[in-house]
Order: sequence, then structure tokens, then C-alpha cells
Amino acid sequence: MRTDITKSKYRNHIRRARWKRRISLMSLNDESETLSGQTYGSRMLILPQPQNAQRAFSTLIMQNNYETIPFLDACEDRLNKEVSNDSNDFLLVLSLISDLRSWGAVFEIFESKLYVVLPEITKYDTDPQTKDRIRNSLLRLRGVQEKFVETVTMEEAIELLKIGKISLEQVDGDDDRLVDTFRSGVATWSMPYRTREGRSMRFVMFAEKMSVKTPIAILEIGDDAPHNPPRDKYMGFDTSYTDCSKADLDSLANRFMNIRSSLLSDGLPDNYKSDINELIGQVDNFKIEGRGREGNHDEISRRKRFTYLHRLLRAEGACRGLISDPPSGFADGLRVLRDLSIPRTNVELTICGALPPFGSLLVGKLIAGMATHPLVRSFVDRDFGIITKSIFDTEKLQKLISNNGVLIVTTKGLYPGHSSQYNGVQFKTVSGKNAKLMKLGDTIGQTASHISDRTMKLSVSVLQEYGRQSVSKVYGAGGAKRQRTIEAGIKSLGLPPELCHARVSRPVYGLSMVSNLEEIILFNERPEWLISPYLRGENQELFMKNSYLVWANRWLDKAVTRAG
Repeated sequence: MRTDITKSKYRNHIRRARWKRRISLMSLNDESETLSGQTYGSRMLILPQPQNAQRAFSTLIMQNNYETIPFLDACEDRLNKEVSNDSNDFLLVLSLISDLRSWGAVFEIFESKLYVVLPEITKYDTDPQTKDRIRNSLLRLRGVQEKFVETVTMEEAIELLKIGKISLEQVDGDDDRLVDTFRSGVATWSMPYRTREGRSMRFVMFAEKMSVKTPIAILEIGDDAPHNPPRDKYMGFDTSYTDCSKADLDSLANRFMNIRSSLLSDGLPDNYKSDINELIGQVDNFKIEGRGREGNHDEISRRKRFTYLHRLLRAEGACRGLISDPPSGFADGLRVLRDLSIPRTNVELTICGALPPFGSLLVGKLIAGMATHPLVRSFVDRDFGIITKSIFDTEKLQKLISNNGVLIVTTKGLYPGHSSQYNGVQFKTVSGKNAKLMKLGDTIGQTASHISDRTMKLSVSVLQEYGRQSVSKVYGAGGAKRQRTIEAGIKSLGLPPELCHARVSRPVYGLSMVSNLEEIILFNERPEWLISPYLRGENQELFMKNSYLVWANRWLDKAVTRAG
């Protein structure tokens, strides 16, 4: 009976009962279960290991009577008040909790400890509530941004689209008009805009009437992530060793040998170009020499050369039947081809959408049609990057890698399932028929885009204070530096780095310019074009006219209907 239990014990008794009821609804130790239509992962304990942070954290739980909601509210209050004597490691935990709460994580205090269960948003979570939660969480991270000002009415917008005088202008730092339009246009996006790693180009699309240009859409293109499973599968990087014929293996063995011969010699053994039979016994030593990505540019470059030497020897050895585990060696070779081919053949539409009031008029599909614009296709038509130049003799390497402009364009929807913007986007082909964007698959959600810049800055401060080895900022030390920094900061507190992963699946779309993409990537064959052959300096004005007609024939009447 209640009279036999003290108030403190009674609270613990109620919390245990509540937690048991939750466990009865959701087995938190299982890989994933479903609660109220939402999929969740396994339960994780949030308890910072540094003594001062742990003491402050436990005290805050106690001060809020071990009640979950009051504690979470107290975390927000503590962050907003910026108490001067709070340590950065303690604030990092609170900031992480704030981010996860906004993302929809489930928290529970049980036996004086805080547990969290993260949502896993799969491709099947397409309900409006999930989309609203994602949108609201991302809007929270944007902060105060310049507001985009609409300059035309809906009727004027339709008139501009009927006239069809459309242009695409590249944003140049010297043109304040374009810079301001792009910057304010990005403010209409749910996704917080952050400066990207790697190369990028930005564009504004205009519709013109009587020499007056009205911005109707914006586009940003850039390097896609090095690892994108749906794209990689489409490009042939999931090819199995057992799927290859003897002729295929012989051809790939020679290709791996030739790429090995294009490595720069600095730091490598004198005989690194020799017959593989002289080198195959040293591959494990080469692997050891290639470990680590810390140090200055020259040190990192030397280790990368050894890494590539190791992978290329194993790949050639697999194709020639000289190693005991051919599938893994073959996979090493595919990884080399992916590393070298993606920057020369793939571009990602990272921002692609209409500006108000043109969004409801299907202009998002028109700007997506710029995937085959001459400037987009020329994005990869440039010299090799600093990293590649520090590893290879690029004059030799250039003959071994496709040099035909962009061969595949990719982009992603913001929400799980399917993006209506990319449905029915069409492109003119050499056959006269229109090609469409294809859904290639879905991402697996290993991103930290939902984590605030505040958490990022605190991670950097904590790593510096602890004297921990932070993520190297040297160019060539690996991508995803923001995510890896946050992971390192969380890990330094004794917490699982997986806490910062969004676990949200997003659809991946792609368009191949050629019909033999896999053969080009794997065997360096000549392209068989689906889209018009790549010509440097192609007429942009003619392209815009043709692209507008493709869009207008399919969507203009529907845009007029939508405008009422």
C-alpha cells in the first residue's frame, strides 16, 4: 500500500512502473520497434563520464525530482541562460539533448539515469506528421536569415512562364545582385544552409519580360558524398568478383596495373611499378605504411600513396588469382575506381527549387531540368584536385579515367519516400524521346544535419580542452569533417557517437547521360550517349529554349490551372 512507501520510494516505484509499461509497448533492447506509428532504435544511456560533467548532470536530474519533462525543460533553460561556471563538456551534453529532443527522440529517467531512444525514419515514413517534424526541426537550426521578398503576383508569375524567356545565371562573388538573390532564396528552404566541403557552383534562374528579369528558382551543384550506396550500385561499384568473366578480370587486372604505374614515386619502393609477382608478398607492409591521416600535407600524401599501392596490388592480385581472398581484393579495386571516377563523372544537385510564388507553379521541375545544362555538365571538366595530384602523375592518370564531362547527375529529396518535385522531370535525348529522373534508392541516414552549430562548436571546444586529437582540417584528411568532429566530441564524453546520427532515409534520384555507364566506369570504354554528346562550350541559349519547351509541353497547362 502507498502508506508503506516513503515519498522518494513512491516516486521510484511510479517511474519503474511507467518504464515497464513503455517497455511492454516497445522492446528497447531489440534492434528496432514501433511506437505510435514511428520506428525507434535501441535504448541508449546518456551519462557523461568526465567527473565534473557527470556530477553537474546528475545534480540537474535530481533538482528536477527525477521527472523527465521538467529535466528536459531545465536543459533548455540552462543553455539559454549560459551559466558562466558551466563547463563546456556539461553544456555539450545539454546541447546534444536539446537537438535530439527537437528531432523527436524519446527520453526517460529511470533509476536516476537518463535514457534515450532515437527515431529511425525509414522510406516508409511518408505521413504528414513525420514531414512536419523534420521540417520544424530543421527550421529551428536555420536561425535568423535574410527574408526573400516576392516581387510578382501569381498572375504575373504565370504570365512570365507563358512568355518563356528563361535564363540561368551563375552566381559570381562580384555580382551583388546574384549573391543577394541566392542568399535570400536559400532562406525559403527548410534545410539549414551550410557551406559545403569540396567544389560547388550556384545559379539563379530568371524569367524575363520587357527587359526586366524576375528570379524564379535557385540551383546549387557540388560534389556528392564519396559513399552513396544507391548511386554506387547504379554505377556498377557493387559488381561482384564472381560476376566477372575471365576476359573481364584480365581487362581489370591490366587497368589496375596501369593505374598503379601512374602513382607518384615519392616515398614508395623503387620497384613499385614492377611485375605484381615481385610485390604481392609485401602488400601487408604497404597497408601498415598507409595507416593514419594525421600530419602535414606531405605526410598524409605519402600515406595515401601507400594505401593506393596496397589496394591496387590486391585488386590486380585478385583478378590474376594471386591472393587467397579474391572478393575482398576485388572490392579494394572497385574502391579505387570509385575514388577516382566519382569526382570526374558525378555531380549532385544539392539545392534545387523554385522561389516564391513559383513553387506551386511547378517551376521546381523546370530548375531540376537544368541537370543537363552545359555548365552543369562541365562541372567536372577541370584539372585534378590537390589530393589526386599529390598521389598520382595526373598526365598518365587522365588517360585511364573518363574525361567526358558529367556522366551521372544525382540529387536527393528532403523527406522520406518520394519527392513530388522530381516526379516527371524530363530531358531531351538524342533519340527524340524524353528521359526521366530515376529513383535509385534511399539513403541510410548516417548524417548529422539535424545537429545544431552550437553542438558543433562545443564539440570543438571540448576536444581542445581535453587535448584530444581533433579531426584534421588538412585538405585530403577525409570528408564529413563536421560530422566527424561532432562524433569525436560526443565520444570524448564517453557517449556513443551514434547519438548524433539522424537515421532519416531520403530518396536518391539520378540521370545517366549514357547507356553504358558501368562499362565506362569499370573498363574506361567510350560513352554511348543518351543525352546529346558532351561538347565543351555548348550553346546555352539554345539549351534553355529546348529545356523550357520540354517543361512547358508537360507542365505549363497544369501550372495555369493551379494559379486559378
